Amino acid sequence: MNTPKAIELAFTLMLRQYAELGADTLVRPWQSLSTEGSFRPGDDRTFPCIDVRFSPDQYNDDQATLVCIGSIDARSHSDDDPDHQQASAMYEAIHAVALLIFADSQGRVTGAKAGLYAEFVALVLELSENQCRVGGITLESGTPPMLDEQNINTIGIGFGVHFSYAHT
Repeated sequence: MNTPKAIELAFTLMLRQYAELGADTLVRPWQSLSTEGSFRPGDDRTFPCIDVRFSPDQYNDDQATLVCIGSIDARSHSDDDPDHQQASAMYEAIHAVALLIFADSQGRVTGAKAGLYAEFVALVLELSENQCRVGGITLESGTPPMLDEQNINTIGIGFGVHFSYAHT
């Protein structure tokens, strides 16, 4: 079982279902690129895209629970997005889903959007083969807006998933 991979896939599924993304936007879980139909080895730099990656698990201060901290980044090519509006719109979509999951984990969502946290938790449990029991979400430091040397615009959020392992 690979917990970061399970969390990446769960967050990717939540984005695909609930984020308002353009038809051309790819959602790319770092450890599972082949889940995106357009992935071709050697030619995997397609934009616009959302890059989803989570760190290997590490112990929380209590030394009893663990956390995987993710970076979910909106990326666009500056030639296609000179005013950064494409990257900004993707960021807003990512942020909306992350905040709904977080707020729902705190019991602060009502109506049709309530239940996103439970759905996310269930996905992580299923994708981790019933080994990863999510116990909370934290919002973490994100990726500040930047333009890299390859002319890629990037902005993103940080998302922490706290959990424990169920040993069966």
